[in-house]
Amino acid sequence: MEPTREFSVIKRSVGSVTLGINGFEQALGSEIPNGSLIMLLGDSSSHHRSFAQQVMYNYVVRKGKVVYYCVEDNTLDIQDDMRTFGWNIQNYLDDGSWLFVKVIPPSLQKISDLLPDLPYEVKLTVSSTSLDLLKQNLFEKGKEGRWITLPLSYLLQNYDYKEIQELILYWLGVAHAYGGVHLLLLNDGGIHEERIISSLEHNVDGVFKFEMRARMGGAEGFLNVKKLRRTLVTLKQIGYVITETGITIETLSRII
Repeated sequence: MEPTREFSVIKRSVGSVTLGINGFEQALGSEIPNGSLIMLLGDSSSHHRSFAQQVMYNYVVRKGKVVYYCVEDNTLDIQDDMRTFGWNIQNYLDDGSWLFVKVIPPSLQKISDLLPDLPYEVKLTVSSTSLDLLKQNLFEKGKEGRWITLPLSYLLQNYDYKEIQELILYWLGVAHAYGGVHLLLLNDGGIHEERIISSLEHNVDGVFKFEMRARMGGAEGFLNVKKLRRTLVTLKQIGYVITETGITIETLSRII
């Protein structure tokens, strides 16, 4: 597979886009550059996955198209989690504007065989050593103009780091060529070595790190913007809370 050949006649994406989360761009001080691959870092309590689902839902409601890749996650569970916030995607699954792709490494094949086939879920079986089929699928879906979300933690634990790095660089080429917002999900609750996370951060366009802290009467979230290409945004910390409609941005942002 040769990314440079596939992308050689493609114009680079320009302009900026909104994520559709009220107050986010205001707190950030900028919209998101079109054609960005952004890493969302967070532990299981931080709702970084909810942020990705909210962004994708907002885009599909605006008549866009998305693809949400799943590895160890069950797509029915994802839909249940989204309905908690009122994000019902059934109509978008029916018309094909929202697509689930289930990535199945050999280590998960037996589990996948036990689960029922779903009409809106595409199964993508990859080898134990290569993610070339996933790269090709990313290319095809990006060329359709879909915004893409992919959780990386399981793959990072089960594939050679060089293969993961090549996947990200390939995905980066897709994002820059065809535009949109592409979200890479990574758990950082001590699962992966810090040096590996730092190396991956270097290869993406933006890094948003999420953390949740206890406070009297509940919890408060902080979204730390560590980098964002093609903007003048400095390091910022954006506050958020979890409400019945999803992530709500606090009006005050802080310089880290």
